Amino acid sequence: MIVVAIFLSGCTTLSKNVQLVSASTTQSEIVIYRASAFQAGAVSMYLGGKNLYFIELQNNQYDKFMIDSGNHLFRAKANASPASQLYLEMKPNVKYCLAVEPNPDRLGAVIIPLIANMVPTFIGKNTSCPSHAFLKDYQQAFNT
Repeated sequence: MIVVAIFLSGCTTLSKNVQLVSASTTQSEIVIYRASAFQAGAVSMYLGGKNLYFIELQNNQYDKFMIDSGNHLFRAKANASPASQLYLEMKPNVKYCLAVEPNPDRLGAVIIPLIANMVPTFIGKNTSCPSHAFLKDYQQAFNT
């Protein structure tokens, strides 16, 4: 039964026109970046929530967007991979930064393909915001 679920997990699609802000609420800014890494370097990372993915990043890319303040559950994943989750309680008018990186736990799971399909490819972390000089080496993805 697990094998069937793995094959049915399919590809992740990027949702367009996802409404992340409401006119009547306060907002927060998010900057998300993905550093270059050999592990998972050939696959896209998708970020979203509630099974809608609205950010796609490759190695050395970043994006930024506004979102309603409040509680948010973000999911980071690759195609046909389970998603990792990151919960953020976002205060109004505050900038938050997320770093997305390959999951080191997946390296050992690659030996056994069935287990590898149960381990998220990417993990997201709430981190201190990088400087403009740091992001100068990254390409903005312009997803939202």
